[in-house]
Amino acid sequence: MLSHLAMHLYFLLISAIFWFVNLFKQRVSVPPPTDPLLFISATAAVQKIARKEVRGPICRSVYSPFQKNRRIARAVSQRCCHRIALTSSELIDAYIHRIKQINHLINAVVFDNFDAARKDAAEVDGMIVGKDEQELNELVRSKPLLGIPFTVKDAIEVEGMVITCGIYSQRHNVASRTAEAVMRLREAGGILLAITNVSEACLWTETSNGIYGRTKNPYDVRRSAGGSSGGEGALIGAAAGLVSFALFDIVC
Repeated sequence: MLSHLAMHLYFLLISAIFWFVNLFKQRVSVPPPTDPLLFISATAAVQKIARKEVRGPICRSVYSPFQKNRRIARAVSQRCCHRIALTSSELIDAYIHRIKQINHLINAVVFDNFDAARKDAAEVDGMIVGKDEQELNELVRSKPLLGIPFTVKDAIEVEGMVITCGIYSQRHNVASRTAEAVMRLREAGGILLAITNVSEACLWTETSNGIYGRTKNPYDVRRSAGGSSGGEGALIGAAAGLVSFALFDIVC
């Protein structure tokens, strides 16, 4: 009973301290997303990439916590309803643009794969050309993430990329292999977009390390994004990530 009371008082004290500290800092959030492509679910996007069609369902499904601003909500909905085609390249470009727009505020992405992602997206678009309905259905069955961007945390190896697990001594570590999980995602048609920040050795509840610094909450950069997968969480929370892979791998 006493220990429970002591813990309760401790957290009240911590909350009061940070409330006071934050009084002297301006609240900053990432800008609201306005591109309708950022509101499509992964499963819907696969079907629409395969058929190069996005009319209808997107207009009904557009929603985001950012859309408390009715003007933005109307603009997004109108743009959704007037879009009649989608390619993997367009989807990839939309997420690349969004990451570039917000990453300086939240520090979520630590290593980007943008150029390779654009090439992979162009290959996906080329695969679809000339296929009939049956062939497209089979393609989607064999590649359920066809043309979909995904991100992984900085604890999962991707050959040729710097993977550190947030450990300073590993800041120059270039992965010599690709984790099986990433290979499976690629085999399923997914396109690797970026590596995201983690807490040091993936051991802490705040995403901060001596290499890349601290990842911030997209709704209030004065606050933490949590951890150890704070980079992934912040990216998704900022409408800049579609598929996240944040399991722990043996690289650490």
